[in-house]
Order: sequence, then structure tokens, then C-alpha cells
Amino acid sequence: MVTGKTTTGFEFSMNLKKLKDARLLREMAQVRKDGDGIGELLVIEKMLGTEQYEALCTHCEDEEGIADVDALKNEFIEIVKAVGESQEGKN
Repeated sequence: MVTGKTTTGFEFSMNLKKLKDARLLREMAQVRKDGDGIGELLVIEKMLGTEQYEALCTHCEDEEGIADVDALKNEFIEIVKAVGESQEGKN
């Protein structure tokens, strides 16, 4: 389990076993192939889980209550980097 906080203050935790889930890896490969951006949101939800995904959407809402997709992706990039750095420290 990796926990952390993004620069904007979103606190997260991720079970590293999810990174070895064949379904997730298949979906990630499909995202790379399609490149439409929609699949990325599904990958984010699978990696974080529904509850944290919804919390992240709320965290990324603008003043009108719209969860900005670019803000969400930027937050997720920070989370992925933090997970990667935690893995590097174990090697």
C-alpha cells in the first residue's frame, strides 16, 4: 500500500497489487492504443477504487461543480509518480 498527498492536497492510498491485475493492464494497453482520453478515466477509477475516484473528482471540481478532466489527469500523474518513486525505493 502506498499513501501520499498531491501538491494540491489530495490524499490517496493505492494497493500496489492492483498494478499486477491483468484486467487493469489490458485496459491500460487499450488506452494507449485508442488515445481518446475516455479510457484513462476508467483506468484511474480502477487503480484508485470508486470511492477515491469520486473523492478525486470532487477535489478537482471548479466553482460550478464540474470535475475538470485536465485537473483530474494532472492529479493522477502525481499519484502515479509517487507510486513509481515508492517502488524505486524498494529496489
